[in-house]
Amino acid sequence: MCAITWIGPWWRIVSASLRCANMGALDNLYCAARAYLTSRPDCAAYMPTVTGASVPQPGAMSFAQSDCSDVARHMDCVAKTACPATQPLVDQLLSARDAVAWFQVYKPDDLVGKGKIDRTAVSLLAGPGAAFDPEHGRMGFYFLRDGVEYAPHAHAPREIYAILSGTARYWNEVSGWSTYGAGDVIHTPEHRWHAMTTCNEPVLILWAWIGEDLNLVPILREEDQG
Repeated sequence: MCAITWIGPWWRIVSASLRCANMGALDNLYCAARAYLTSRPDCAAYMPTVTGASVPQPGAMSFAQSDCSDVARHMDCVAKTACPATQPLVDQLLSARDAVAWFQVYKPDDLVGKGKIDRTAVSLLAGPGAAFDPEHGRMGFYFLRDGVEYAPHAHAPREIYAILSGTARYWNEVSGWSTYGAGDVIHTPEHRWHAMTTCNEPVLILWAWIGEDLNLVPILREEDQG
């Protein structure tokens, strides 16, 4: 609960109340995300450890390029394709959706010839510059509408995609293409090219990075390079 000790203009009081409500929603969401990772032995290494207070850190969203809240408005349907294990976290995210900042990490010019990923939205819940400052990684959510093609890309940190809702096709340069659904976890080693597509339904993912260069945008590869 937020205590207001100074009575000023009504809009300042409302603003303070909204900030407190947003942080309360993010607190609950962060706890739910950590609980899900804790429940999965294959995800335990990715569970961030909070080292500071639950307040936004300076330089928030350091690699965010554009607001994607309009994409996130199409998120309601993900509740229908979750599985029993992921449903509580999906419901928690939907209830906290307005408190979460959704963005695109690439500039429009970066996307030309590199897949159809303008129908996606990323959130950063924990990591450098986020609401929670973990010890060694980043964590957030990734929402992909139907018909998305995320071209091959790579990054220094190793990564997990915990599929919370929907079905996606995932590729990496070693194992090739496979299909994953709600409750599945995909592991990608550092510096490995990987890609993802969605078909006729949206997909919601809990993602996490562990490793170096956490502030760098993933490198996109030209589609015609394989």
